[in-house]
Amino acid sequence: MLWVYLVLTATVIWSIVNLIDKVAVSTYVRSPITYLIFIGLISIIPVVFLPTVWTISPIPWQYLLLSILTGVIYIGYTYLFFSSLQITDAPVVANLLLLVPVGTTIAGVFLFQESITIVNGVGILLVLIGTMCCSIDFDKRRKSGIHLSKPFQLMVASACLTTIDYSLQKFILKTVEKQTMFFWAQVGEFATVVLLLVLIKQYRKNFKNALIKIPALIVTLSAANEVLSLTAAFLLIYAYSIATLSLTTVILSSQPAFVLTLILTINFLTRRKVIPDNTSRSNVAYRLGGIALAFLGVVLITK
Repeated sequence: MLWVYLVLTATVIWSIVNLIDKVAVSTYVRSPITYLIFIGLISIIPVVFLPTVWTISPIPWQYLLLSILTGVIYIGYTYLFFSSLQITDAPVVANLLLLVPVGTTIAGVFLFQESITIVNGVGILLVLIGTMCCSIDFDKRRKSGIHLSKPFQLMVASACLTTIDYSLQKFILKTVEKQTMFFWAQVGEFATVVLLLVLIKQYRKNFKNALIKIPALIVTLSAANEVLSLTAAFLLIYAYSIATLSLTTVILSSQPAFVLTLILTINFLTRRKVIPDNTSRSNVAYRLGGIALAFLGVVLITK
């Protein structure tokens, strides 16, 4: 049962992290890539301090490169996540994360010889329907009347990269110790954002301007937020080392409910929308319906 507590803790942490990211990207840092570079640089913290706490064992160069690659892929799908988070509400984006269990289930069949049943197939269908329900724009100006939102398109791409990343992690952990893989993944993250700064002049300029304009409190809060995110990432890696890929993702699927509950609670207690959100009573009911449907699908996926 240890893996359940590890994943549940990671899920709660990421729910809080996502809300802080939403505020930062929507209000203070208008450029997702600039914010991504900022939090990516925070990866230097585990790179510097982990070797003083844990033994980073030597590993074959193939696994070293794959571990670094997981960090590079993380930057890719996080950029898509931030881009989606900037243009829509956090519960919608969190709900779109439910696409990941679909991908990991399919990956489990082909990569880890996990079986899939008719019930699993029904679950995949329900996840797709539920996430689409939270991602459809009703626009009377369009002839069709309905079209899938840009966040949905971004998060489909993000879910594909996330699935690749999680599958790689599961594969690497069969041979490599969790702390060693985590260390090299952070090296990959840090190296990627440094290369972006070095190679692209516009990114350097935007990053410098952002640091000047952003309040010091937000910089500190975002840095602390990324440390929380890294903690959740390690907890998830730990869970992968002792549980199956599909079972861990079903616990992660509870994140949308946490996110929506936190937003409603915070905005109600403060009597204003501290967290940017377009939630109305009808929207809440609509989103909860989509979340419930998608969550039921994830449960069926793991049957």
